[in-house]
Amino acid sequence: MNKLFKELDGTLFAEMLSLIVKIESNVPNIKEHYQHMESLLKDREDLKWALLGFLRPYQALECGKLMNYYEIRSMKQFVRNLMVKMD
Repeated sequence: MNKLFKELDGTLFAEMLSLIVKIESNVPNIKEHYQHMESLLKDREDLKWALLGFLRPYQALECGKLMNYYEIRSMKQFVRNLMVKMD
């Protein structure tokens, strides 16, 4: 969320936040909301990847992003494990 806040202007951030809340609330048409978020971000692949972290597995499947979802989840878990071992 911090990355979105830093990278986006206020209006775009507010719209993205609204869409994330809808996805978190489990509203219907997750795929449409996710596609809308992707269209707002246009060429920002890094932020599109960050958005996958807000999805649940069944939502990622519905959006056609299940493998990408598991890829980012694995990366996050790897970093967490490194952090624990460094302490």
